[in-house]
Amino acid sequence: MQNVGEKLENLFSKTKNYVETSLELYKLQAIDFTADIISNVISKTVLILIFSMFLLFLNLGFGFYFANKFGSYALGFIVVAGMYLLFGILFYLFRKKLIVTLISNLIITELNREREIIVNNKFNENEH
Repeated sequence: MQNVGEKLENLFSKTKNYVETSLELYKLQAIDFTADIISNVISKTVLILIFSMFLLFLNLGFGFYFANKFGSYALGFIVVAGMYLLFGILFYLFRKKLIVTLISNLIITELNREREIIVNNKFNENEH
């Protein structure tokens, strides 16, 4: 039969291993979370750049189209600028509904997804 000292040493060793493993798991989860965020930011940045280039050339096309219709480059591009002014005013009027709510919901959804993953991992740890 083992004496109390050996049992305590065994318990301490297992506890130490458990804490070290748990810390390693949390580090890996943090790395995974960070990698997800960075990859999302990079992919969305690339998509925004591509879409911006598309819009730039589309706007140039509209400018030249209207310039051809009105017989003046200045008038053509003023029409395009006027469309942007109208879009800007509409955006300003509906910004809370369009942007604030949308971005808030996206952030809350992403944070809840990550929280669910962490909670599920802790629940799975407790089952073992």
